[in-house]
Amino acid sequence: MTQQTLSSTAAPASDAPTARIATAVGWPLAVAYLALGVWAASTGKWHGGEWLWPDGFAGLPTVVPQGLSLALVIGYLVYALAWPVRMTRPVTWVVIGVFQLLVLALAGWWLAAIVLTVLHVLAFDPRWLKRIIPAEPEAMFYDGYCGLCHRWVKVVLHADHDGGLFYFAPLQGNTIQALLTPEQRRSLPDSIVVRTDDGRILSKSSAILHILTGLGGWHRLGAILMRLIPRVVRDLGYDTVAKVRHRLFAKPSEACPLMPEELRERFKF
Repeated sequence: MTQQTLSSTAAPASDAPTARIATAVGWPLAVAYLALGVWAASTGKWHGGEWLWPDGFAGLPTVVPQGLSLALVIGYLVYALAWPVRMTRPVTWVVIGVFQLLVLALAGWWLAAIVLTVLHVLAFDPRWLKRIIPAEPEAMFYDGYCGLCHRWVKVVLHADHDGGLFYFAPLQGNTIQALLTPEQRRSLPDSIVVRTDDGRILSKSSAILHILTGLGGWHRLGAILMRLIPRVVRDLGYDTVAKVRHRLFAKPSEACPLMPEELRERFKF
């Protein structure tokens, strides 16, 4: 295969409903942040710091909660003013999201903080995180006799709506023998494996993260959050699920998941 050259395209159509929710929530939330920021700035509620952090910073110098309160007020105002500019929305969403988590953890106004945090999450637009398209569709290998693997294949098929990211082949088929050496095959787990367009072999949590990143939207956001977990912990969780998957999911009757004829063409054996 050729060396992988990446390009980005819009998030899949499956993200359209959440994109509409983000648009519907984003504008009222920006107005709410503007009103909250103006109110806090005009009343001086942030001056002592106790407005946001009545108990969270006990014993620390006043400048700590005071500085965080001022930063949050400024952030609310910047968020509201930046929201009409599409290109600034992802950055402001992330910055204020971090502050919202701090507020949720340490502030005394729990109900308002929870409501704002939920609305902030709903304002995430999956179109901000675009799909990453390789030069050629990459090979995703799966255990043809694992019910969980079949379900995962269906998830990827649905998200990779145009087939630009992956094609699918069972670990028990001829395709993997043609693409991977015997040494490579011996070291692979009997679950999900990806051969990237530049020849890398990814397995366990690394394969899942690669797939999610390529799919874009909410999938890519999930991959970003998962990368915060050390790989050894991710792989331990992956192995734990892999050990019990045959007991939790019925064994398929054939290596190819039941699909419409046009989708079955994306499988190689």
